[in-house]
Amino acid sequence: MLRDDLHEENRRAWNAAAEAHNRRKREQARFLRIACARRLSEESGIPAT
Repeated sequence: MLRDDLHEENRRAWNAAAEAHNRRKREQARFLRIACARRLSEESGIPAT
C-alpha cells in the first residue's frame, strides 16, 4: 500500500508541475509576441498593433 501512496503522490506532483509549465509557456509566448512586434515596429517604422 505504501508504494501505491507514493505513486499517487508522485502522479499528483507531476500533474501540478506540468500545469505550471504549460501556464508559463502561454505567458512566455504572449511576452515574445509583444516584444517581437515592438522590435519589428521599431526597425521598420510601422507601429505595433
